[in-house]
Amino acid sequence: MAINAAHNLDDPGLYISLDRSGLRERLRDLPNHCLAAWRKAQACSLPRAWSSCDKVIIGGMGGSAIAGDLAADLAASHDTVPILVVRDLRLPFAIDQRTLFIACSYSGHTQETLSLFNHAVQTGARTIVVSGGGQLTQAAEDKDVPILDVDISVEPRSAVGYNLMLLLGVLQRLGLVPTGEEEVT
Repeated sequence: MAINAAHNLDDPGLYISLDRSGLRERLRDLPNHCLAAWRKAQACSLPRAWSSCDKVIIGGMGGSAIAGDLAADLAASHDTVPILVVRDLRLPFAIDQRTLFIACSYSGHTQETLSLFNHAVQTGARTIVVSGGGQLTQAAEDKDVPILDVDISVEPRSAVGYNLMLLLGVLQRLGLVPTGEEEVT
């Protein structure tokens, strides 16, 4: 949509009329979403033994996988355990009890993520779920797998920051990625 030269760009009403999806407000809320997710990850209960994992696999698609990519890039810059993101129905390599597997699905209905989750649980990998509900949350509850709820009401691509902070919070709690509270708040 082209902006008419007669429009006053200082008029807040103009932005509202041009931004019908409300992206401006979602971007404005991003720091609050990130802080809420960080605090949620800091409060979750995780077994101490999980700190000894030798690799982290994040399974997801779309925005959920993008958050994984960002976490993996940050970890790589700190020379920590390898973090790999898988966007597929199957893992291209073996995982075991020393693997931390994080299944990420905003909807909780992503077939690829559900498939990876089931495989991770069957192999005995240390498994966590990051999801907004659906089948993935139900499967995690059934198998007594820790769940971090994505409890913001935005479209998946607007939840990338929230998902990222959940992931970084968990990785920091386990001592796998050195992200400090002072960097988040």
